[in-house]
Amino acid sequence: MQPVPVDEQSNAHRLTITGASVAQRLYRFAMAERVKKCVSGPSELDVAIRAAAERSGMTYSGWLANAAHGTFTSQEQADADTWLDQMIAKARPSEGAA
Repeated sequence: MQPVPVDEQSNAHRLTITGASVAQRLYRFAMAERVKKCVSGPSELDVAIRAAAERSGMTYSGWLANAAHGTFTSQEQADADTWLDQMIAKARPSEGAA
């Protein structure tokens, strides 16, 4: 390996710093800010989200973000109401239990 002249070293150093600086600036504006969260939910919901994401060709996170910002169709609302009724029924103690 041959030694690099001092003036070339300093230029290389400046390019590295400039490159990192530019990359950081571009990253900040080109990439959306993301926050990692951990949520709990029923396994049936996880399976349904994974399937819906796969059908739409999206990632799990992408599908959730899209669903959170979109509107529900009449069918989706009806399905959600049915699912919610089933979950409430499962959560209620049976009438014979004391």
